[in-house]
Amino acid sequence: MAEPGEDREDGGVAKAMPDNNPQNQTGGEAKKPDPKIRTMKSDIDEYMKEAKPSLIQILTKQVEIQPQPLDTGGREFPWKTILVSVGGVAIIGVVGWIGYQYLFVPPGVQPKTPVVKKEEQVPASTIAVEKTDIITVFPNLLSFQQSLFAAAQNVERTGSFKRIVIMVRGEGGKTHHLTPRELFGILNINPPQQMGDSLVNSFFFYVYYASAGPRAIIIAPSRNIGRTFAGMLGWENSIQRDLEILFLGEKTSPVIAPFVDRTFKNIDYRHLKIGAEIGIGYFLFSAKNYLVLATSEEALQLVINRLFEAQ
Repeated sequence: MAEPGEDREDGGVAKAMPDNNPQNQTGGEAKKPDPKIRTMKSDIDEYMKEAKPSLIQILTKQVEIQPQPLDTGGREFPWKTILVSVGGVAIIGVVGWIGYQYLFVPPGVQPKTPVVKKEEQVPASTIAVEKTDIITVFPNLLSFQQSLFAAAQNVERTGSFKRIVIMVRGEGGKTHHLTPRELFGILNINPPQQMGDSLVNSFFFYVYYASAGPRAIIIAPSRNIGRTFAGMLGWENSIQRDLEILFLGEKTSPVIAPFVDRTFKNIDYRHLKIGAEIGIGYFLFSAKNYLVLATSEEALQLVINRLFEAQ
């Protein structure tokens, strides 16, 4: 038998015959067949070797294959979306405000805070009254006289008292309570210096409705009753002319006569009679440090009663 590779006698070449004997194969052992069972791990390994995906592609693929919740027919309220939206708007607002402060507001200048104007409080009345009116005047004689006369001439019950709160409109439209010094300036009068020095910066105006007509009353707190009384004594000669506006439009004739002393309920007062039911009188109420002035003796005595009632 010719060996493989040798020439045969018939001129052909001898071919190698396969050796079917497992003993004659390499290593003397039989070759094992390739595994036929596929696993998830093997598939993943093969995919990773062939596709070589990036991390983003892996995450995207994972999201795509995640199981979706079953539709139960109802729709869940989007709380998370709303909260995220609100939070985003709040953050944008804060960032915008900080940017505005640093970019548009000059250093040392803060946005103006609106000022809430408070209405000026009306002081409590010194005596009991049946009615209160508030008038606003300009600091001139014509405005003061027209407003005062209009408020006083309103018909009220006989024997009643009405308080008139007088406000003055100043610069910029602001208003404040009329002071004794402003009253003297509006009337263009020069009372004794003791009056301006001793009276505090406020006074109260009242109208008493007598049967013969309205009568004016002024109650002015004093810092020094003795000094105020001395000023009133020195003012008696011209007080009727200077305070003519307190007669509220009623015509009076000048009276050349001295004031007389009177007493009512242990209160001494001085009075000048001008007509049957009109005059001018005053007293100092030491219990409250008040100067009280009225244009009739009846009104003066009734004020004394109400001052005692208010104690």
